[in-house]
Amino acid sequence: MSTAAQPRSEWRRVAGDYLGLIVALGVLILIFSVSTQHFFSADTFRVIANQIPAAVLVATGMTFVLLVAEIDLSVGSVLGLCGAAVGVALTQWHWPLWAAMVAGMGAGACAVRSTDWSRFAGDSHRSSSRLA
Repeated sequence: MSTAAQPRSEWRRVAGDYLGLIVALGVLILIFSVSTQHFFSADTFRVIANQIPAAVLVATGMTFVLLVAEIDLSVGSVLGLCGAAVGVALTQWHWPLWAAMVAGMGAGACAVRSTDWSRFAGDSHRSSSRLA
């Protein structure tokens, strides 16, 4: 096999892997666009664009966790707990934003403290998995 043919076959393999996903996304957009008049609108795209920064923030945090060779699968659960604590403090208890944020950070600190006690205690036998 020539060296010029190898990158082309690699391109075909990658395109084949993602072609199904692209087609499925296109079909979903088509179905939802036809089924409702509000789906394919500027408001929908604005809402999607407003939700992306939160996902990027979580993905960046998870990347940092992986880069320092820690595997901690509870990050998503702790994020959900913190978000729920902030939401309850704002809507049910009518706390100001700064107090609700402190409550969310406190809930996260308690969750981390309870799930990984050895990290804070300075124990050499950690409960988290190490990659090295």
